Amino acid sequence: MQDQILQALRQNDAGQAVQLAQAWTRDEPGKAEAHRWLALALQQQGQAEAAMEALQQALQLAPDDAQLHLQHAGLLLALRQFEGADEALLRTTGLDPNAFPAYLMQAHLAVGRNDFDEAQRLSTLASRLEPDHPELLTIDGMVALRRGDADRALALLSAASQALPDDTRVLYALGFAYLGKDMLAFAEQAFRRVLALNPKMSSLHGMVVQLALRQGNVEAAAEAMQQALQQPELDVPPMRRLAGELALRSGQPLQALEHLLPLLESLQGDRQVLQLLLMSWQRLGREDDARARLDDALESNDQLHDLWLARLAVEDVGSAGAVAVVERWMAAMPSHLPALEARMRLHDMAGEHEQGEAIAERITTLEPGRVSGESRRVEGLLQRDPAAAVERVQALIAQAPEGHRADLRTWLGEIQDRAGQPEEALRTWMALQTDQASQRLPLPPQAKAPPSWPEMASIDEATRDSGSAPIFLWGAPGSGVERVATGLAAASPVLRSDRYTANPPDDAFQNYNTLQDLASGVLSPERLVERWREHLPARGLENDTVIDWLLWWDNALLWALRPQLPQGRLLLVLRDPRDMLLDWIAYGAAAPLAMTSMAEASQWLVRSLTQIAALHEEDLYPHVLLRIDDIGNDAHAMADLLGRVFGRPMPPAAQLGAPRLPAGHWRRYRDVMGAAFAQLTPVAVRLGYPEDLVNGAPIDREFAAGDANGFAPDRNPHLAWSGVPDGTRSFLLVCVDPDVPTVPETVGRDDMSVPRDQPRCDFVHWVMADIPASVQEIAAGSCSDGFVVKGKTAPAGPAGSRQGLNDFTGWFAGNPDMAGDYLGYDGPYPPFNDERVHRYFFRVFALDVATLSLPGRFTAADAYRAMHGHVLAEAALHGTYTLNPALA
Repeated sequence: MQDQILQALRQNDAGQAVQLAQAWTRDEPGKAEAHRWLALALQQQGQAEAAMEALQQALQLAPDDAQLHLQHAGLLLALRQFEGADEALLRTTGLDPNAFPAYLMQAHLAVGRNDFDEAQRLSTLASRLEPDHPELLTIDGMVALRRGDADRALALLSAASQALPDDTRVLYALGFAYLGKDMLAFAEQAFRRVLALNPKMSSLHGMVVQLALRQGNVEAAAEAMQQALQQPELDVPPMRRLAGELALRSGQPLQALEHLLPLLESLQGDRQVLQLLLMSWQRLGREDDARARLDDALESNDQLHDLWLARLAVEDVGSAGAVAVVERWMAAMPSHLPALEARMRLHDMAGEHEQGEAIAERITTLEPGRVSGESRRVEGLLQRDPAAAVERVQALIAQAPEGHRADLRTWLGEIQDRAGQPEEALRTWMALQTDQASQRLPLPPQAKAPPSWPEMASIDEATRDSGSAPIFLWGAPGSGVERVATGLAAASPVLRSDRYTANPPDDAFQNYNTLQDLASGVLSPERLVERWREHLPARGLENDTVIDWLLWWDNALLWALRPQLPQGRLLLVLRDPRDMLLDWIAYGAAAPLAMTSMAEASQWLVRSLTQIAALHEEDLYPHVLLRIDDIGNDAHAMADLLGRVFGRPMPPAAQLGAPRLPAGHWRRYRDVMGAAFAQLTPVAVRLGYPEDLVNGAPIDREFAAGDANGFAPDRNPHLAWSGVPDGTRSFLLVCVDPDVPTVPETVGRDDMSVPRDQPRCDFVHWVMADIPASVQEIAAGSCSDGFVVKGKTAPAGPAGSRQGLNDFTGWFAGNPDMAGDYLGYDGPYPPFNDERVHRYFFRVFALDVATLSLPGRFTAADAYRAMHGHVLAEAALHGTYTLNPALA
């Protein structure tokens, strides 16, 4: 409907626009957006008072909607033209080319329908008649405001306010200019001034309440709310909803219920009301009251999606109560896909996978191609027949519209990856990269390292006192830098990611020619920094305290930053370079960079990361290497990491993005990406990543339980296997050290060594059973991430797997400070005085049973007995480890 109204307005058919909008308000009388468009249509038709009435109705329905208030400000400005106007005022500019008020009116109408070019054109024409008229400042200010140019809007509207100091219309618009600059206190002051000058503009009370809340001033917000509710025209459901939110923010859930419970009937199915009610009931521990009231509401209307979701939220996830609610939901709305999706998830949570897949088939029957159903059906096929899962996704791609195929091709690569087809997955992803290369940016140029760098300038006292602290954020493709930016955006108002939008700043950091211009002298270091600073106000920044997410980085930029911006800092995001390349191939990069071949991409990435390694090793500029290998899409882990970097708590983002390939996944692609990984491994080692757990090679201390100084990180290494035989239903994983001394009295003594020829015995470091057949990879650190004194009580593992006791259980049994059940993985910790280098064998057994018959507290010996007669195949590799300095 909105599009039809807008088309009518653009065709100057105000009558048709009014008819459409009136029909919309009749169909959905409680929808603020419908009344907003009716106001705009009436305004263009010349019915200003009726437009104001419609807009007031919209504001009653959504008193805290900033866009509605902004339209209100524009309408008030336009209404000024009717005051005391005669017939000539309403003539079109076609009849009276010199009618200044008519130009103003048409300009305001153009702003109202978001036709900013036309509004600016009319303002320019009007300025030829009365160039110094303050009304022109208001129009130009409104245009700037609606275009998002908060700095220009603030300057123009401030000037207009000086010329018309008590004009509530200008003050109203000025408040929004302050709001656009995030100057909340000034915005609140402007709106309060409007209310003081014109108490009839009562709809502004909602904005004042919201602004006080955003500043954390709950007391002022409560005072403004109390004043608002004393006015009969504001005691409406949307304002009561806001009052309920305020009561919750004030820690008064009982008062919140008083405001909100009547709204269950008047705003039935309103998502925000339901969320606030759920929070109030939860804080008061009134789950039974919640069930009763929501059930009553459903009795009168059982076709409201959000009402069912609220009722479901009262029950524990996966509980019998949740199942009962969803069954009622499905009975009331049998073809409602979200209800079916909820039931599908509950089946899967209960291990009822066949029933879950049956629901998925119902979903795709009702809506072929629906993501939830199709992905669940593919998941089911992956468990039973991976090749069939791949074929199904290929069929979906063939049936999909062209615009949807790119995402489906990425998903196809993921399914091929999980089906144990790395070569096919790589081929799928590379074909997609090649197809999209012509629509993407070329790889940024890279400069050679100079023989020397300009001196690093000292930070003078004035700079230090000013608090100048610019931070430049960058990560190479595949680093996951976009997840860091998302985490920072949730915590910092000075993060700027506009370099990745359609309107980036036009400075040297955005220009591929910058390196050449710096080298040739066309661009001086001073000018580079000056131009960067000049663009900061247009980016909504008052100074150079900014986190600027760069499109590209090259160490050659240090020619400018070292002498001109010594107070800056680089935040460089890293993952294992081999994982970065694989991620780039599979998912592309935040910057839309073209990849025409894997060889070109890997060579570019090597050069780029070599620069980062040099910057770090030589400390060329203040920086932090932010390693996010183990963060994944965990928003809380990202917030913790950023909090440590910035030295203060960081709120977590709502989400970081969809899951990607786990850390260490590159090892599954060694056979098909060997040449590229060989290029990347030297720089990976320079940046602190292990070369690999190579068969027969030393194990990195990261995967050991102990080193020369005591306990080590004790992370489990990454393991992956392929070539799984048909009929495999589960795996058993065991890690054994066959080189453990048999004479304990010789271990750990400074006065003697453990002879190399002393008889040896096995020591089990890890046993994990019932690993599902669909799992063919264990990510580094996913099952153990630190040594735990007295043992890990519930170590992590793949869903459905079981972790057994390792032999540290027996080794520490006689030590009261260490004794306990050591479950899961605990890595190498050989005696420092042993003359033999220890070997650690990781063995994976493919079994024809889904679970082994094992006691609750089992050992490797129990697992060996239970798997007898069920082994289809075995794979193994080993690494070495020693703490004897003479052997290291």
